[in-house]
Amino acid sequence: MTSCCPAALVPGAGDDAGPDSLDRWVRHLPSGRSHLDLLVPQAHCADCLRRIEDAVRNLPGVAAARLNLS
Repeated sequence: MTSCCPAALVPGAGDDAGPDSLDRWVRHLPSGRSHLDLLVPQAHCADCLRRIEDAVRNLPGVAAARLNLS
């Protein structure tokens, strides 16, 4: 299946995609979990969303990943 989603959108594909580069954007919740909202303007189809969600879900320490086109 062909995707309009560039490989660079997939976490881990870039040199600066490591967890340390996101620390300043993480909200630490009282439950001990953390929350991170990201804007991915180049993601504009269902395949883009699926690929990014799958990649993020496979990162160490990630419990859930959900993207929204709106």
